[in-house]
Amino acid sequence: MIKKFTILVVSLVFIFFGYLQSNDPDALLWIFIYCLPAIVSILYLLNYSNVKFAYIGIFYIFYAVYIYIYNFETNVMHIFDEKTNESLGLIITGIWIIYFSLKKK
Repeated sequence: MIKKFTILVVSLVFIFFGYLQSNDPDALLWIFIYCLPAIVSILYLLNYSNVKFAYIGIFYIFYAVYIYIYNFETNVMHIFDEKTNESLGLIITGIWIIYFSLKKK
């Protein structure tokens, strides 16, 4: 029960992260990126898991590496610049998607 509750809370956190992207210039892309792990988690809670979701997670991680390598931005927001924040978010969401796409109940 606690495990299901934790997965649901993390899914809501990902949805909230998507909401926070609404002021970004490319908001629709980032809202989709952050809502997809929530969808995968909720599908897992509904006893649906597909190994093909892992490809999406792998794509997220490769895209994170691409963003990090080709980072020519010098504006620092708080701790990191925007591209570093984006790549870290993609790595976290990619790992989350891979984990639940390969995990069996």
